[in-house]
Amino acid sequence: MYNKDMFIKYIKADNENRILISVQDHFSGKLKEDSGKTEIKKILTEVLGDDFKKLEIGKNVLRVTVNENPEECITKINAYIDQMLQMAGQFMDQMGKQKSEE
Repeated sequence: MYNKDMFIKYIKADNENRILISVQDHFSGKLKEDSGKTEIKKILTEVLGDDFKKLEIGKNVLRVTVNENPEECITKINAYIDQMLQMAGQFMDQMGKQKSEE
């Protein structure tokens, strides 16, 4: 099963209504790609809705400015990540079962 630590170093709030999401070093290259930036912004907009204000992308850190309640937004982000990891795990389990049946 996958866990967040494989992909994310930390998610925390700073004192400027921003959420800092640090990714593992092996994913930092994806943050430089235009398609990666677009997808990240799309996901954050969907997950946070009206709370989303701005996205800044550094070498391996996403800085997500929110209108208010960064801790509540972190909870939403964590719930989304957990859901995606669970779906990925189920998909991989299903693929494993199909391979063993062949």
